[in-house]
Amino acid sequence: VIDDKVRRNLRALVSYGFDKGINKAQPLEHREYGQLAALNVARESIVLLRNQPVDGNKPLLPLSRNAKIAVIGDLAMQPPTAPFGTAYSAPASYVTELSGLKQLASNTSNVEYLSQMSLNPKSSVWYQPAKDQQAISNTGVKAEYYANTSLSGDPVATRVEPGINLDWITNTNQTDNGTSTVNGYTPSAGSFSARFTGKIKPTISGPQVFKVRADGAYKLWINDELVLEDEGSQVSFDLIPVVPRTVKTASLKAGTEYNVRLEYRRLKGNFTPVLGGMNGVQMSWASLRPPKNLGDYDAVVVAAGNNFEYEGESLDRPFELPQFQSELISFIQKANPKTIVVLHGGGGMDMQPWADKVAASLHAWYPGQQGGQALAEILYGKVNPSGKLPITLDKKAQDNPSYASYSNPVPYYFSSANPPVEMTYSEGLYLGYRGYDKKHTKPLYPFGFGLSYTTYEYSDLKLSSNVLAPGATIQASFKVTNTGDKAGFEVAQLYVQPSRPQVDRPEKELKGFTKVYLKPGESKTVTIALDSRSFAYYSPDSVSWNVDPGKFKVLVGKDSENLALDRTVVALYPEQLTTRDSNPLPVPLRKAVQVKAEQAY
Repeated sequence: VIDDKVRRNLRALVSYGFDKGINKAQPLEHREYGQLAALNVARESIVLLRNQPVDGNKPLLPLSRNAKIAVIGDLAMQPPTAPFGTAYSAPASYVTELSGLKQLASNTSNVEYLSQMSLNPKSSVWYQPAKDQQAISNTGVKAEYYANTSLSGDPVATRVEPGINLDWITNTNQTDNGTSTVNGYTPSAGSFSARFTGKIKPTISGPQVFKVRADGAYKLWINDELVLEDEGSQVSFDLIPVVPRTVKTASLKAGTEYNVRLEYRRLKGNFTPVLGGMNGVQMSWASLRPPKNLGDYDAVVVAAGNNFEYEGESLDRPFELPQFQSELISFIQKANPKTIVVLHGGGGMDMQPWADKVAASLHAWYPGQQGGQALAEILYGKVNPSGKLPITLDKKAQDNPSYASYSNPVPYYFSSANPPVEMTYSEGLYLGYRGYDKKHTKPLYPFGFGLSYTTYEYSDLKLSSNVLAPGATIQASFKVTNTGDKAGFEVAQLYVQPSRPQVDRPEKELKGFTKVYLKPGESKTVTIALDSRSFAYYSPDSVSWNVDPGKFKVLVGKDSENLALDRTVVALYPEQLTTRDSNPLPVPLRKAVQVKAEQAY
């Protein structure tokens, strides 16, 4: 047995040529087909959720390449996010949201990034008093470094840093205002602390967001008022805390100087850098209110959502958008109704405060290294969006069918005093849209939903047979027509609904879908195959998939709530399928070939 297992491992090594030695590491080069694959995946996965007119009858999107656009949000400048943990990796090359928009605009100056609203330690601006006067002049923050964790005695090093974005792995402090390196002190865990002092001068009155992220204890004061603090307790397994960050707002006046003091202590611990974790200390601040001239822009693109700080293995995240982003979006929308929100994240988020107020919104997920280009192509209309939601987007977390299964969210599993060790999936079969059907609750956006810059109509649903015979395949054919003026892809979906089920089962279930490319005015006949498994349910008692005699509806449409066509199928005889002799997908679907991307692009 052991020889067999070893043989399997060796087979993989030999097949990849690792038995001949490994070549010296070379810089990674993305081949052209790999770049194109990444681009097409992003193009086809981004989902357009909302696209309303602001002036007149024309929807806001797509934008003119001559449009004057303001871009807000740190996510528009960040590298593509990889979730925290073993899946985390730094990209070799990428296109950010901001660079993608600038590349496609008729002039790069048409796209402006508003850094004063970006919660990024690299771009936050600090000042020091000039030596000969009280007025602030030179940029930077005074840093005092101590060889103990109590900030006591004389500092071993004192200097003015360009900002607070210190990384103990690279020993650098990289900011937009300059870069410094770690020298004159050693940031060893258990014997290091630092005090940072400076001034800030907001340019916009109103709530400002302050954020600190560090691998130790910290306290932040604004004009001697304690605003943020964290004890910096070490988690088990000597792991760096993944989410050692706190965020809070304070209302400040434009043009007024405020004293800022941050004290940081790197406590004792055999810290291990985790992929996506934190070794260092960062501080940032930004305005929640936009500048007064925001209404002058033809459109405002807000990059919002999550990144590796909030999503990854061994941690939960709240349903609400982090870092007061919902409040930010609401302020922006009031200042300029032509607001476009681009959400980033691996799932649903709370959109309810602004979902029906912004002109347009898209869910970009984590679009990868070419995501910035793909998003720009969609916003400017070079690519017609065709993505469909693979999940249901909830109005509120309590609406989710799985909500009752979850205890209170755990910010980080290993740092929890009593982490959950068992979970009961009380929703059973009723996940996602199936749970919404059962509760007759309306979601924010249904499963399978996704808008386009054109419109589609469904018609002429025909079945090759209205009777389901054991072992037979039914062909469901229908026509899809592009009734708009732009070419695009449509994802047609087919669901099966038992009329009077003999057992408890979902109201309807997705049993097939296909993507069809249509030019303006073009119609195509689409065929989706159904077999006995498409009408079956699983029985744990008989350990088989069973089809009960009765009537079933075949439903076809553009998403799980908009199914325009239906036909009835009758199963005359009971049928029992073993897990061996059945497959979730009929043979024609298993052999389906993906459409060629160049048809649309």
